[in-house]
Amino acid sequence: MTVAVDAHLETVCMEDDIEWNQLVAPAPTGIAGLGQLLIWTTRVTDFKIDKINKEDIHLIKSPDSFRTTLLQIANDSYNAFMKAHTNMEKIQLQMAQLPNYVKDCIKYMKSGKQVVLEKLLPKRLNE
Repeated sequence: MTVAVDAHLETVCMEDDIEWNQLVAPAPTGIAGLGQLLIWTTRVTDFKIDKINKEDIHLIKSPDSFRTTLLQIANDSYNAFMKAHTNMEKIQLQMAQLPNYVKDCIKYMKSGKQVVLEKLLPKRLNE
């Protein structure tokens, strides 16, 4: 039964990994394309993006300049990736502490002492 459960969990994890891979894989290509576009804009005269519906694309701050809009997109992309990186690092640091939390909780439960269970276990679980 344990093998079946492990096999099922492994399948679920693999399916989840495939989904994440499909979601994240286009990001480097998009960033590279944005970089190439930024380089290309240095070779041409800047122009307005005046044929857009400002209600549909309300995040563009400077429709008077294509370059400025590209820089805005690049900057917003950088900020998004930096925030994601920072959050993933926080998650990684917290997950690294998890095995010690589990060991401590098991040790407290095995001790069989009511005082330990009432005082230390809740504190450790709330960290």
